[in-house]
Amino acid sequence: MLELTFIACSLLNGNVCEQKRLTFMENPGSISAFSCGLYGQIEIAKWRRENPNWSVAQGYKCRPAGQMAKA
Repeated sequence: MLELTFIACSLLNGNVCEQKRLTFMENPGSISAFSCGLYGQIEIAKWRRENPNWSVAQGYKCRPAGQMAKA
């Protein structure tokens, strides 16, 4: 599993931006920059479709799920 982080900003209130996290399954095999690039874009597109009042800032990061510090 991969955990994807990105910054999303409200289109209704431009002063509100938040860090978002998505967890998703990649193709079986090792986690790579390729799988992050390919599947990360797909998952962000799905998120944008479900959240039309938000825009996504350019750039995102992927890591194996569970490796990010929980606040």
